[in-house]
Amino acid sequence: MTNVIEMEKCTMLGNKILQAIKTKNEKELHDFLNETYVRIQDAKKKNGLTKSYSKKFIVDSLFNWDTHGRFLKNHQKVSYYVVEEFLEFLLHSKDLSTKNSLLVKNFVFELGMCNVIDDFLIGGKPQTQDTFMHFKECFEYFVMDNSQSNLTKSMLVTFGLRQALELKFRRVLGIYDILDPNGNPVKLRHDEYIQFVLKEPSILIKMPPQEISCIKTIYDWTNISIHHMWTPPTWMIWKAYDFVSDFLKANKLEFKNTKGDIEASYWSIHGAVIIEGINTYKSLQQKFADRASRQLKMSVTLNCSYPEAWIIDKVSKIPVSPNEIPRGKVVGIFTPYKQSFLQRLLNLISRRKY
Repeated sequence: MTNVIEMEKCTMLGNKILQAIKTKNEKELHDFLNETYVRIQDAKKKNGLTKSYSKKFIVDSLFNWDTHGRFLKNHQKVSYYVVEEFLEFLLHSKDLSTKNSLLVKNFVFELGMCNVIDDFLIGGKPQTQDTFMHFKECFEYFVMDNSQSNLTKSMLVTFGLRQALELKFRRVLGIYDILDPNGNPVKLRHDEYIQFVLKEPSILIKMPPQEISCIKTIYDWTNISIHHMWTPPTWMIWKAYDFVSDFLKANKLEFKNTKGDIEASYWSIHGAVIIEGINTYKSLQQKFADRASRQLKMSVTLNCSYPEAWIIDKVSKIPVSPNEIPRGKVVGIFTPYKQSFLQRLLNLISRRKY
């Protein structure tokens, strides 16, 4: 009976918010979000939460799963801060009824599905994972008109975020296809690209060193969410997007003289990753081709185009012209060798990670 009453409250609240969005009643939307913001702050005080956390701690606590597929123990207390930050983002917006109306609708729906703030901060998993939550995506896409459709729902965005990260790591080295000796496409595990890029010291990512590993943490989280059919709440997806944006969006590269003055600056959609020198770039491609050949146990060919990274000339320290960047095929060398039983077992286990 309690759940029925709560669902009725949720429906009434949802209708009220939808009406406010439809009539562009910004004040009512701000009042609702501000009331929720105060509730979050009160809950923080009640739980004695006064700390500020580093970005790495937040990402590890929110998006890292233990071996049982549950969030780490710090998940809930960090969630208070992230939801508070998400509400601050919305409250500073002047477009709640237009630009950010879908975010507000999602947030209201998810909050209404949970009885108390604490349940909401765990993601409301027991109550929001029913089949209808997933079917609702299809229903809204095909049945409702564009003004009412909610195309920013979590699973769709989670999938898009995962695909963007997979392609970015793959194309840092300009890799578009991997071909077997007969010229047929072959598949390499996506985490092979990620591990190579993140661990290779000659590939520089424009992020604080302690935060770089968090990109893979968020990628793993999107992957597990999709395979486990878990629908993340809006505020959690927002935080994942906010964190990886610097890695995926356009970046500015500045060159300074010995006095520290800026002599030149460049913008690029691929500017978050820097590789110094054409020869370094070519050696990285060859190194990855050989690695892929060992993993796939055959000589493979990388079909490469322009990289999604800055290639910087080592002498002049300015971006290399696209015409100078090598494109085409890179052939990996595969030398068969015998593995111990233990090594073969470890390889089998690693392939069954997901």
